[in-house]
Amino acid sequence: MYRWPSWIYEPLPYVYLLTGGFAVVGFDPVVGRISGLMLMTAAFIIITLRRDNRTCLTCRKGLEALGGTHSYSDQAGAAKTGAGIFRP
Repeated sequence: MYRWPSWIYEPLPYVYLLTGGFAVVGFDPVVGRISGLMLMTAAFIIITLRRDNRTCLTCRKGLEALGGTHSYSDQAGAAKTGAGIFRP
């Protein structure tokens, strides 16, 4: 899988945001404004997902450094082994 250089990858959502803003302000047809709003929405979603993912990775690395495990992996392990599942 190809990876974009960080100098291209990191500012892309902000380019989407600026382009969407210009489209909303600069275009009179409704289609142009809707496209601009869609670009801006995509930018906000990408920025939020990146922030959440990086925060989660930082927490996970810190927890592993302390010798703990992440709660998601505990739940997945319990589901695989059947632990904690009530069966009549």
